[in-house]
Amino acid sequence: MKMKRGLSALSREERRYIKYIQQRTEGYIKYLEREGQKHSSAKRLKLKECQRCGFCCMSIICVPKPDEMEAIAEYLGITSSELARRYMVIDFIDGHYLLRFAREGQEDIAGTYPNYKRWFDHGYCIFYDKENKTCKIYPVRPLEARDWNCWEVKSSDNYSDAANAWKNSDIEKFISGFDSSTD
Repeated sequence: MKMKRGLSALSREERRYIKYIQQRTEGYIKYLEREGQKHSSAKRLKLKECQRCGFCCMSIICVPKPDEMEAIAEYLGITSSELARRYMVIDFIDGHYLLRFAREGQEDIAGTYPNYKRWFDHGYCIFYDKENKTCKIYPVRPLEARDWNCWEVKSSDNYSDAANAWKNSDIEKFISGFDSSTD
C-alpha cells in the first residue's frame, strides 16, 4: 500500500520545485488577468457573441484530436507531419503525451520533449491573426475551439476531452522517431 507523503517528507529540491511551480502558476494567472483587461471579450462586456478579441486564443491551449490533424494539414496544403513539425509542440498531460498548437512565443517547436516552462507559454495561438482578429485555420479549427464561448461556463472540459483523445502511439503518426514506450 502506498502512503501519501506530506510536504515535510519531500526533499529540499522537491519542495523548491513545488514552490517554483506555484510561483509560475500565480504569475501566469496574473498575466492572464492583465491581458484580460486589455481585451474586449464577450464575457468582460457581458455579451453573448464573439467579439474577435483573441483572448481565448491567448488564454486556452488548443489541442486538436488526432483525427482532426489531417483536415487542418490539408487546409494548409501540407502533410500532417509537416503540420506537427512547423506548428505544434509535444506536451505531457494526465500521464500521456499529445500534440498541441504552439504559441507565438514558444520556446521551441516540436521535436523535443517539453520542459516544465512550457506550461506557462505566453502569447497567442500560432494560428491567431492579430491584424485581422481571426483564426488562420477557422474553417477546420479543432472541435474544442469551435465549441469554446468565453461567455459560457461549461461543466465539461473540452481541453481534457481533446487531450485524452491522444495516445502516445498517435504522435508516432505525425513525428517519426517519437518514443512511445510509455504508452
